[in-house]
Amino acid sequence: MERRVNGAVAPVEKRVGARTFRNASVVIPTKNRPHELAVTVLSLLRQSVLPRELIVVDQSADRTSRERIEQIYGSLSPEQREDLKLCYLREPAISGAATARNAAMEIASREFWVFLDDDVILEPDFLEQLLDTFSIEPNAAGAGGVITNYGKRSWLFRFFHWLFMRGPFVDERQHIYLRADVLREFGLIPVTRLGGGLMAFRASEVATLRFDSQLCGASEGEDVDFCARLRARGAELYINPRARLEHKKTDTARSSDHWVRAEVRGNTYLFRRCWNMGVINRCCYWWLMFGYSLMAAGTGLKLRSLAPWRAVRAGMADRKKIQRWQEPQSKLSQTDGTEIRVMDPKDSLGSRSES
Repeated sequence: MERRVNGAVAPVEKRVGARTFRNASVVIPTKNRPHELAVTVLSLLRQSVLPRELIVVDQSADRTSRERIEQIYGSLSPEQREDLKLCYLREPAISGAATARNAAMEIASREFWVFLDDDVILEPDFLEQLLDTFSIEPNAAGAGGVITNYGKRSWLFRFFHWLFMRGPFVDERQHIYLRADVLREFGLIPVTRLGGGLMAFRASEVATLRFDSQLCGASEGEDVDFCARLRARGAELYINPRARLEHKKTDTARSSDHWVRAEVRGNTYLFRRCWNMGVINRCCYWWLMFGYSLMAAGTGLKLRSLAPWRAVRAGMADRKKIQRWQEPQSKLSQTDGTEIRVMDPKDSLGSRSES
């Protein structure tokens, strides 16, 4: 079965009743967010097209999230469960979104891999628009959407980014998110990076690529690093402004670090990992660090506090301990305590466990 999008053929794998299933695996890492995860999965199940595979990688200490998702999955019709496989992987020892995504990539089996955060609400046609990107642009290796509630940034924020973020540190995603409504009817936008919570890739393009599994915790910059290494192979990335979602960005299971420390740490990681080459890139990095220091000094004087300056110094010092310098495990099936639960489509409460 096929249909056309702007003249290009868009494959549709299977239609069950009024629901269409696309040949995609959706990956959602999660930790201690049962309510937010349930809302995200419900918005996924209300999409105009559905994936053939949903992989949840749960780092929670308890099984509350798993029970909520199995309950939601069990409420689907037998026909829908037959065509949408749920694979629930629970491993509290996993530390960070990067490692969680890698675990899912080891078992993902479909043509496209879609990565979502666990605290997003998708517009009804988000998945359809996102996957249509690959039909509209056959050379696209990756596709991203837009965040509709990104929020208006202050003139000082915009001035800082314009003045101090130069060279590889320019993040075109922010400009696109801020103009989400204006760009809604525009075509695809070529970009250098995609957002980790709303991106998709052709499995054939990233089959041998993984997120930096040595990153732990919040894993700042793992999406940009992944895209940089993919683009080094000649891959093309696009944002589709019609693929839209809302990011609730809950505080649960989120780092409590000062935002300046997180930004400095993330950009330092990316510089050391991807861009530490050439005089221009090095100048761009130190110019950005000067900007953070200048901002911290001004804010500290205003607040009569050394906290902003300490955050900058801590972020730069974190570069030495951002990564766990050890051999990462490539497959979680080799990790003690891993719990993989594949729901039986014939029985909403049945399962097969592997460890």
